[in-house]
Amino acid sequence: MNERPHTHYKAKDGVFLTRVGDEGMILNGNNEMCYQLNTTATKMWEQLAKGVSFQEVVQQIHVEYKIDQARVENDLGLLIDVLTSKGLLCESFESSNV
Repeated sequence: MNERPHTHYKAKDGVFLTRVGDEGMILNGNNEMCYQLNTTATKMWEQLAKGVSFQEVVQQIHVEYKIDQARVENDLGLLIDVLTSKGLLCESFESSNV
């Protein structure tokens, strides 16, 4: 997933995350669809929604969960692909200083 190390993302308008324990539920208020995220995906979503870059999210997950960096890059790339295809996430051209 080297093509997006400095890319930033944001939740689309009308899309919200609610935590259920360590996991998350994404609600798309535009079409009333819900999506469940596991603990790691929830953490990834929260960081992306704050404007943290792809590579910064990879580094945070790698350190916090002690998961191989290449696997985190792959998993985060897949998550982003699914979330964007479902209309939940889009690229942002503004970053947040977190």
